[in-house]
This record gives sequence, structure tokens and C-alpha cells, in this order.
Amino acid sequence: MDGTGLTRSTYSFSLRIWPEEVAPGQVEWRGRLQHLQSGEVRHVRGLEALVAVLGELLVLSGRGERTETDTEEER
Repeated sequence: MDGTGLTRSTYSFSLRIWPEEVAPGQVEWRGRLQHLQSGEVRHVRGLEALVAVLGELLVLSGRGERTETDTEEER
């Protein structure tokens, strides 16, 4: 444990991101994030959503929990 009470761990992810044209001249970033230890996959729309989902998976990984995968609002 370090001074924060957290154990040191390493988490591995596979990330695929791509731009998708949603309207003429308007691009939205899409992504697929997979937590390699659990196999959990999340699909996201927008870079802000990617950061939020990554943070959620890291917090849950630290507690050994799983979440619902691939909810409609994340597609």
C-alpha cells in the first residue's frame, strides 16, 4: 500500500478510436475501450465520454467490481 491506502496495481486497456462524420463537416469521435483483465467492453461517443468511462473502469477495477456493459447512452 502507498500513503493513500491504495494498493499499487496495473490495469491494461485496449483502445480503438475513430472519427465519424455525423453531419456534413461535423465529426464526432467514437471509441471502443476494453479492460483486458476482465474483458469488459465499453463503446463511447465523444472524447469526454471516453475519459469518464476510463475513470469509472479504473475505480471499479480497484474494488474488483464489474459494471453493466455497453449501455445505450454510451453508443
